[in-house]
Amino acid sequence: MAADIAGQRIVVTRARVQAGGLAARLHSLGAEVIEFPTIEIQPLQDYGPLDDAIARLDSYDWIVFTSANGVRHFHSRAGGRSVRARICAIGPATRRAIEQLGLKVDLMPAEYVAESLVEAFAFEPLAGKRILLPRAAMARDLVPAELAHRGAQVDVVEAYRTVVPAEAPARAREIFFGPRKPDWITFTSSSTVANFVQAAGVEALAGVRVASIGPVTSATARRHGIVVAAEAQEYTAEGLVNAILSYTAPDDLMGRIRAFQESRVLLTGIELDVFAAVGEGASAEAIAKTIDANPRSTETLLNALAALGVLGKRDGVFRCTPEAARQLRGEARLALLHTVHLWPRWSTLTQSVRAGTAVAGGEMEARGAEWTSAFIAAMHRNASERAPLVVQAVGAAFVRRMLDLGGGSGAYSIAFANANPELRAEILDLATVVPIARGHIERAGLAERIAVRAGNLGDPSYGQGFDLVFVSAICHMLGPDENCALLRKSFQALAPGGRIVIQDFILEPDKTAPLHAALFALNMLVGTERGSSYSQDEYAEWLRATGFHDIRHVRLPGPTGLMIASRP
Repeated sequence: MAADIAGQRIVVTRARVQAGGLAARLHSLGAEVIEFPTIEIQPLQDYGPLDDAIARLDSYDWIVFTSANGVRHFHSRAGGRSVRARICAIGPATRRAIEQLGLKVDLMPAEYVAESLVEAFAFEPLAGKRILLPRAAMARDLVPAELAHRGAQVDVVEAYRTVVPAEAPARAREIFFGPRKPDWITFTSSSTVANFVQAAGVEALAGVRVASIGPVTSATARRHGIVVAAEAQEYTAEGLVNAILSYTAPDDLMGRIRAFQESRVLLTGIELDVFAAVGEGASAEAIAKTIDANPRSTETLLNALAALGVLGKRDGVFRCTPEAARQLRGEARLALLHTVHLWPRWSTLTQSVRAGTAVAGGEMEARGAEWTSAFIAAMHRNASERAPLVVQAVGAAFVRRMLDLGGGSGAYSIAFANANPELRAEILDLATVVPIARGHIERAGLAERIAVRAGNLGDPSYGQGFDLVFVSAICHMLGPDENCALLRKSFQALAPGGRIVIQDFILEPDKTAPLHAALFALNMLVGTERGSSYSQDEYAEWLRATGFHDIRHVRLPGPTGLMIASRP
């Protein structure tokens, strides 16, 4: 349910010339917007390098713009000069600024961060190409370094500079140390965070919720000791507004402590298949008979489900809400049974913390057909939703042979095969999973191009000659030594120039964020012998030690990210 922000005081830290769109959107939702620019855009003291680059404009193959400010300041110096080079833009605002000049954008990354821009160039031949990157002074060095690593000659020139506005410290005292603090502050770049800290200090944010435009900005905030309450899934001003609207604050600490009660009510409803028993409407007595339960206790459960808003009740007849009918019965319920099965293990968290490992047990092969079916159904639902995003980020154009390690239902192999008709995939998974995967592959009409073989991650060899080894939701089940062994065998399975792609919950360096990855580490503690969530730095260290190079972290919307590396 969307939050009501009417009447809430929200600080916008964008430069004044850019704040209008975000401020207007927040105003339209009833918020009291406080403009507090932490960035002031100023002209350069020396335009010589920029003017020299513009004089050589015809010699460039690409121009990369990372902000609308860069576009405007570049154009103000270039005037009406024609542009022969292809143009790459980060984000829709930058693209609009370019197109308003009558120019065409040839490349825009799927996500609006530097890492995604680098990934967008993955299949562009860059060796010997000249790239011009006009940007702010003191911007991140990731883009030019990565493009140069791929053989391009990159000229980085300053097009404008940003400073902390002179009036910012005094203005901060008025806003953050006055009689009524703001409810929210928005940060739209790492610069807005750093400049805020310089002008006001972190202590100014006590009692103020922080909303960030994306993971890079959030990481900068955390390095300064700032807790991020909401992070945009789409890295735009509208995405930032949606993150605030989606934020649900716990009523209090006790509310969090008691939150398990609502979860358990829903899980019991799913486990007993209550929502199927409700059908088009039924009494508590009829539902109790269908699920073979006590009528009095069944009615108590149904009333609680109605209080939670997943059932309606009128004249003693219970009915599913449209959302419950869609998500809590039929095939959707089968996937949710995996979550039901997590409950007993999470109940052992205290014992697992003391023991240092899971205390309830059994390997996946020994957990039974019902557990395996529910687990693979849950993974298939998640994978089917994320597969198009992953294929776009990784690229399938130059992949001929793919190994899908622990490929489960085959959802990712199916997506890659659909993206490239020349691609053939091979799934390696447990014998109990093989028939489930084959069923999905046959229904997709890809049985001739996707093979499934029974095996184990501990097998001595995964094969040879693959262009891509895809490892999704596997590494978190293993300990560091096991992951290093997996990476060594993956390296051996790849042809020279082949890539490994790891999709998983990737923690920030201090391992306290993002929240879902930190919680998932506990899920692995109660469910595996040595598994956990791991950080970008840990994955990079393992990959380097194995012999991989060109290692990069690709952030994706949602809970998981990618680590991508190549075999020399």
